[in-house]
Amino acid sequence: MQINNNKVSKININKNTPTKNEDVLENKTEQKNYESLVQNTSSYVMPFLGKSKIKVQPSKQSLKPLTKEEHDVKNAINKLNNDYHAKEVEAGKAYWDYITDNSEENQNKLDKASNDCETFYQDEKLYEKFKNLKENTKIKNPELKQELDEVLETFNAYNSVEVEETDKDYEKVSNLEKKVQLKANKFENPQGVEYRDYISKDIVKLVKARNTYAKKNGYANFYEMKLAEQGKDSKNIDEMFEKITNATNDIEKNQKSISKETENLISSRLGKNNILGLCSDVYKNMGWNIMDMPITKFDLFPRKNKINSRQTNNVDPNKDVRVLADLDLKNKPLYAVSTLMHELGHAVHYSSFGEKLPNSQKTIASETLDEGIALMMGSLMEKEGTISKVLDLPEKATKEIKEASLSSKADKIRSYIQVDRFEKAMYENPDQDLQKLWKDCGEKYKNKNYSDLEWTDIDHFIHSPVYYHYYAEGEVVAEQLYNTASKNGTVKLTESKDTAKFFNNKIFKYGASKTEEEVLKSATGKALDVDAYCKQFKK
Repeated sequence: MQINNNKVSKININKNTPTKNEDVLENKTEQKNYESLVQNTSSYVMPFLGKSKIKVQPSKQSLKPLTKEEHDVKNAINKLNNDYHAKEVEAGKAYWDYITDNSEENQNKLDKASNDCETFYQDEKLYEKFKNLKENTKIKNPELKQELDEVLETFNAYNSVEVEETDKDYEKVSNLEKKVQLKANKFENPQGVEYRDYISKDIVKLVKARNTYAKKNGYANFYEMKLAEQGKDSKNIDEMFEKITNATNDIEKNQKSISKETENLISSRLGKNNILGLCSDVYKNMGWNIMDMPITKFDLFPRKNKINSRQTNNVDPNKDVRVLADLDLKNKPLYAVSTLMHELGHAVHYSSFGEKLPNSQKTIASETLDEGIALMMGSLMEKEGTISKVLDLPEKATKEIKEASLSSKADKIRSYIQVDRFEKAMYENPDQDLQKLWKDCGEKYKNKNYSDLEWTDIDHFIHSPVYYHYYAEGEVVAEQLYNTASKNGTVKLTESKDTAKFFNNKIFKYGASKTEEEVLKSATGKALDVDAYCKQFKK
């Protein structure tokens, strides 16, 4: 469907509103228009281990009829789960407040909220209550018996002596991470040689501390430990990266790019007043009405005290989802559109879990699948020519964008591989010349994305270590999902409301109740398919 620029939903951004509350754009369900500044203040801090002792269990929705005593136990478990979830929501809100204004006050609030979650299952009275329920209640229902056992296992996991010692070591590394992140936050433009000289020693210190923690837990280094924690196999990742590198070598040698003239033209036609409206219209054409979804806050442009990063926060699944970005409409307009489409991909995902799922399963099946969906959404405006239609671009610009699309895809995945290979080698030997290592990796995995960057420009090394392989795997998943949903390119996803039906019914509704492999096989007929991904570069 043709989308004209004059039909793009307009979002009024009033730059003159000075009050802090108006710095955050809020999407209120009772008010279908956006009325305030799409900006915010932020720093990005995530627990470096993503540590949780709470198991995500299969849903127990088909319990056999319960006796009165069993009902009492079931109600007690439900209340426990709801109380814990309420703590998680408060921590999520505190995290958002901190990343959008990294003041000392907000840091203290986040620490308290995070601690409330961490110590929830260390409550001795609660533990005794459930221990007594197990010992003094006749429970014949097998599902309920298993559920109660799992609750007690969780209490025990949080209170063992071994865990206590591990937690002390974890806390030391976590505190060091916060310290390094806070130091990074003080640098107004965290990029380039000056920033490298400012922060590099601190990152190396953090890398060594993480390695020490990993070795105490029986691993050679932190990279190895993190992969094990993620359920990933290092050899499989090595093989995947080798295949992709070989498949994209020729594309990289014959790079097609978008001219500065076209970038300027896109920038001139893409004002702050309509980028969110533009992307919202595209999502509406696919079957998602962003205005009616529980995407409650947007923070889209860089400013002081904000870590200029991109993330979507699932504060309360299906109820409160928040989007953060650092859009540069003047210098990187096409990337800004791709970024917002990407983050909205996360947002519709986190807003669409099956309502009957327990809270513990209203989350993603895996980071690979989650990133794959968002990466696919982020590529659609270029891939399907929608951006040219929306902005009424001339034929020359449209041709440039189309020809650069495959080069951009190859460039992007090679840059992800470069970062991962550098990080792997850094954890194996943090005392080596890291600047030389970064240049060597750049030479091996040539790409334009990171060619001008310093290694310290990759902020994930501080807040989200050993994560970039998810982006690479996500690119593979993105292509796999696109080919299936678009019926091998015969249907434009940006022009079909069946797009939302496909993702809602085949992926989103299952949350974490199915594994990544189960979801992919069910939706596309295959597990992660690297060979199929590589074929597109050999046409």
